[in-house]
Amino acid sequence: MRGILVTIAIGCCIAAVSGNALVLAEAGRIPFPSGYRDWTHVKSGLIDDPAHPAFARYGGLHHIYANPKAMTGYRTGNFPDGAILVYDLHTLVPLPDGSIDQGERRHLDVMVKDSARFAETRGWGYEEFLASAPQTPTLTPKARAGCAACHAARRAHGDVFSEYRE
Repeated sequence: MRGILVTIAIGCCIAAVSGNALVLAEAGRIPFPSGYRDWTHVKSGLIDDPAHPAFARYGGLHHIYANPKAMTGYRTGNFPDGAILVYDLHTLVPLPDGSIDQGERRHLDVMVKDSARFAETRGWGYEEFLASAPQTPTLTPKARAGCAACHAARRAHGDVFSEYRE
């Protein structure tokens, strides 16, 4: 009997999580990309100069991860539906020896390619998760449109800023 109750409880949890993902998908929202650190690490970057125009928003150490479909896009120049990119931004921690270490997460930005759901933004959907609420999508429709407008500058590269090097 206990095994049946555990199975029912697990089934209810899965249904609740699946239901949340479905509601997010229907609303054009993107769920947190669980397991993204197991994907391919595309590159890391550093913005550490307060004079840099993006410092206030993107200052720190960032890592970019790509799922297998996104890696197809990096290699072919054509990002297929199902491609997901993650931009994981962290604070900087200066160390006594003069080196810099990765600090706390500031936010995690996600791009998802789905030509049907995100037709108005060239097939890409955008979302952001703050360190203070890592499972809660935070971008407003206006902010997502701003992401798309900025990424449009990289149309020749599939609206993606980063480039992969073998």
